[in-house]
Amino acid sequence: MELPPTLRRLAAGALRWRAMQKLLQLAVLLLAPRHRVGVNVICRDSQGRILLLHHLFHPHVPWGLPGGWLSPGERPQDGALRELREETGLEAVLGDPVFIDRSPLANHIEIIFEARVESEAAAQARPQSGEINALAWFRPDELPARLTNSTRLALDRVLDEL
Repeated sequence: MELPPTLRRLAAGALRWRAMQKLLQLAVLLLAPRHRVGVNVICRDSQGRILLLHHLFHPHVPWGLPGGWLSPGERPQDGALRELREETGLEAVLGDPVFIDRSPLANHIEIIFEARVESEAAAQARPQSGEINALAWFRPDELPARLTNSTRLALDRVLDEL
């Protein structure tokens, strides 16, 4: 629906007032559609191996990428590094997103980043969360057969670039 020019000018003028800006922010917060945002990390070491975690709560596809939900107000990059640290104890150098999509099964957006760690640090990785049964570093030709579609698509993109 298009607003008449006079009404558009009035609305634009009203938004110069701080109270109206706050009211608009509140309206967006209350009325805009919401999606949860999940962040994951394809973490590779200097030998090219990929870190996968054996997740306790994913019985049908137990091996997956480190990751989780963004906290309110958190930047995706920060959330990805936080999740990696919380689940494995690793610090990494984060690269660009390699996959962004909306999950067809759940109301959430998924962002998968690429990251690198040094082999010395990779050797120190240990499960740090009760959600993780184990972790392992896999060569690209040894990846588990059962992975989620988004994980497989993201890994294919990263491995195709090598």
